[in-house]
Amino acid sequence: MIMQNYYTGFLFLVIIITMSSPKNSKAWFKQHINDPFVKRAQHEGQRSRAVFKLTEIQDKYRFLQPGMVVVELGAAPGSWTELLAKQLGKKGLLIAVDLLPMNPVENTLILQGDIESDIMLDDLKTALGKRAVNWVISDCAPDLTGNATMDAARALNLAQCVLDLADKLLPDGGGLLLKAFQGAGFTEFLQSIKQKYDKVRVVKPQASRAQSREVYILASGHKRTEL
Repeated sequence: MIMQNYYTGFLFLVIIITMSSPKNSKAWFKQHINDPFVKRAQHEGQRSRAVFKLTEIQDKYRFLQPGMVVVELGAAPGSWTELLAKQLGKKGLLIAVDLLPMNPVENTLILQGDIESDIMLDDLKTALGKRAVNWVISDCAPDLTGNATMDAARALNLAQCVLDLADKLLPDGGGLLLKAFQGAGFTEFLQSIKQKYDKVRVVKPQASRAQSREVYILASGHKRTEL
């Protein structure tokens, strides 16, 4: 089931890359199939290579603990979700959110919908009940067009949506881990996070490709404000 999910997602991604950038599709495909993290993910039966990014961040900073309450955004196909569920254990609470459907993960509540909608915010608050969120974690990325300027703007807008949702969910002291892309507006966006959190790190895991502008922002010590 997991391998089927991985390959379905992989083939869908190949189709998207081919349609949006046919000139570069062969080069991308060759790089992808030769990627050691892709091969490792296939060998281990992981849902995607992205799991190794979160694994490295967790191994280095140990920010996740058993029993925590975590909201995961951009969860599909679920490689991070499986790792998070193991880290939190049965006493923790993991809520995974994505626009796309995904296969079930043990000890995880999966919500399908748009993180920008008020309906999703209400659904999350209902699912949380009286439990406080320890971390909001996001691996969200926008659909790419091939236009660098447009893609950078879309990525920044999505990261801002994640930041805004985290503000509405996190209590004082909560934490945020989110994907962002370096480029126009990144410095200002990072500064806005530093105003909301006590400690902020920019992390680039080894599984993030060297030529990619992708980074992860790890922020702890949320400063709660009334919205």
